[in-house]
Amino acid sequence: MFHGLFTEIIHSKIKQSEIWGKTMVTLIFAAAGYNLAETTHMIEIAKESRKHFNVLFLSYGGKFEYLIEKENFELIKGTPRLTDQKIEHLYAVNRGQKKSDYFTTEELEERIQSELAIYEQHKPAAVITGWSLGTILSTRIAKVPIVQVIESTWTSEYFEQGMGTWPDAKDGLFCRICGESYLNNKYNHDTLKNKSDIKPFNELARKYEIAEFKNWFDLF
Repeated sequence: MFHGLFTEIIHSKIKQSEIWGKTMVTLIFAAAGYNLAETTHMIEIAKESRKHFNVLFLSYGGKFEYLIEKENFELIKGTPRLTDQKIEHLYAVNRGQKKSDYFTTEELEERIQSELAIYEQHKPAAVITGWSLGTILSTRIAKVPIVQVIESTWTSEYFEQGMGTWPDAKDGLFCRICGESYLNNKYNHDTLKNKSDIKPFNELARKYEIAEFKNWFDLF
């Protein structure tokens, strides 16, 4: 039901655009092919979408790419390809096990150049993604609409409402002295001010003369 509703929303928006009716409208689904949840989620949305659109997939590698091709979707294998070591790095950063950028500035720019060429060739009406980070920049540079499908409470709205709670793993005498209310408020405040991981994005935003990002949430 959700996937059908999602498609109808895109359908209605594109109907209002000047490209509707001139050609079969193309959507690019940029999936993190190394992540099972994202890959299958994107596939389900794409299965509904292909009733109305020409659907292409873009992925940079991962053991779940075969699921895309299994559903008879055309898969663009983006370059540079992700190595097993790089995928482990991405997971470690995401889990907070490693303090590092997801991608270096150079790695992100390689993706951007690859994606700009893909947009030029296929002229997509929109890019749909969850965690294909290069598209955050490339779509803005190319002025291609981007739809980000995020299944998470990790959003600015969540923390602005004070719903975040101090991580249990960060316990100690200081935490017990401060009390739960203070810690939760501090956690929500500090999380909203978090600028970690966005340095490479802002370096490229300046280079390509697009708006810089205020914090991590601004990427989404």
